[in-house]
Amino acid sequence: MITYSRLVFGFHQAAFNTAIVRQTVEAAGLLDLELHGIYVRDPELMGAARLSGLREYRLLGNRVETMDIGSLADSIEAAARRARDLVETEAAHRKVRSRFEVLTSAVGEAIQAAAKASDIVVLSQPDSALERSSEPYRQFSQAVRGSRSAVLLLPRRSRSGGERILALARTPDERSISVARQIAERVHGRASVEDLSVPQHMRHSAQKPSERERLVIATREPGNGTLFSQWLDLIGERQAPVLLLPSEPDTD
Repeated sequence: MITYSRLVFGFHQAAFNTAIVRQTVEAAGLLDLELHGIYVRDPELMGAARLSGLREYRLLGNRVETMDIGSLADSIEAAARRARDLVETEAAHRKVRSRFEVLTSAVGEAIQAAAKASDIVVLSQPDSALERSSEPYRQFSQAVRGSRSAVLLLPRRSRSGGERILALARTPDERSISVARQIAERVHGRASVEDLSVPQHMRHSAQKPSERERLVIATREPGNGTLFSQWLDLIGERQAPVLLLPSEPDTD
């Protein structure tokens, strides 16, 4: 089994969510990984701003204005600084090792270039329909779906107080079970296994903290978009992070 070393979390201009950053830092602490934050400046956005006559709609004031490339560049740099400051502050508060870098690249390309086989890549549920339909989120999601790396899915809203490290498995020898036991042993938690072959309607939503999940672990098929969508739905139901391990470890 691969020993993971970093939790890779990508920012882009379309999304910045303080709650998700805090969830990510907490997950890095739980998994005992270095948090590697990446803020992506998309060169296509700056190129579009240079086009003659390009206009933008401003929610504040409900008006359309000519796009100001200088103002756009300043806002992107300011957002990158806020992202860096938040990551560093939250990581220091929880005593999590962290790094942060700013890249100029298409979002999907940046993540593919930055993430290694020994990394876990974070993908959060979009905060709104607008974010879900944005090009940066689409690129990021597509890059993660098509990768062979482990993925940590974060819900928009998490339910605190869970104590279980839960493995979802169809067979007794799935990797999710051994990984769940290792994590539970390190954090003095409680590992348990749920049989994925049990019909969905027979499962229940736990109410007691001792029965709720702090982390759910499963395996996935790389590139399976339909299955990936089901996992995204699951984190909304569980209100807990879901760590998806590749079905076949990449040994590169």
